[in-house]
Amino acid sequence: MITKGDIVNQAFEYLRISGLTNEAAPRDTQLALRSLDSIMLAWTNKGLNLSWNKSDDFTDPDPQEDSGISDADYEAIYVNLAVKLAPAFGKPPTQLDSFARELYAGLFSTELPTQQNNTYMPLGSGNRHGVCAPVFQQANEPIDVENDGNITI
Repeated sequence: MITKGDIVNQAFEYLRISGLTNEAAPRDTQLALRSLDSIMLAWTNKGLNLSWNKSDDFTDPDPQEDSGISDADYEAIYVNLAVKLAPAFGKPPTQLDSFARELYAGLFSTELPTQQNNTYMPLGSGNRHGVCAPVFQQANEPIDVENDGNITI
């Protein structure tokens, strides 16, 4: 389970705000938690559903609350949070910004979902075209996508 506080602490470490010599102030943690919530809700509005658990109280989010995200999405989230928080702490997000964009783009799946045919399921009576037609569904045929599987819209 990845808590919202874990994401914030990792973003602070990435920005070198938290560590052996520095500790983030409680108001900084609350700012980061609210920013994290707004990022995740904005991504949901763009059609990116990462199973984010929205905070019950936006003004006072709980850092111990479960985020609901998977381990695979963790890095993209804390790096993007660090980019968003960088100006608030006087840090330039120069190289970090392009890395965050790359990670964000990786959150979108380029693999199209396909319906799996069941070769043991009979076809409906309207699908038969004579005596020699197959009675059961055909096996799946692979879908070929040009451009190394990348789809441009």
